Amino acid sequence: MAGEALRFCSPINRQTIYEGDYYLSKKKNNDYGTGIPKYEMESLARALFPTIQAYYETEKGQREFAEWKAKQDAKKNKQSK
Repeated sequence: MAGEALRFCSPINRQTIYEGDYYLSKKKNNDYGTGIPKYEMESLARALFPTIQAYYETEKGQREFAEWKAKQDAKKNKQSK
C-alpha cells in the first residue's frame, strides 16, 4: 500500500484531507454558522423545549400563534400576486 492513496467514505458532513500517501476523512463542525457547538445547541433545545411547548398549549400561546400564522399567510399571498 505504500505510495497508494486511500480515500475513505466521505459523506456530506465530512471533508477529505490529504496527509502523506493517504486521504483521511475529517468530520466538519456543523454549528450552522452560530459558533456554538452542536452538542450545546441540542442541550439548550432539550432544556427550552418543554417550556416553549407548554406556552403554546395555553390559550394566549395559541392566540399569538394564530396571529403570527395569519401574518405569514398574508405575506405569502402578497408575494404571490
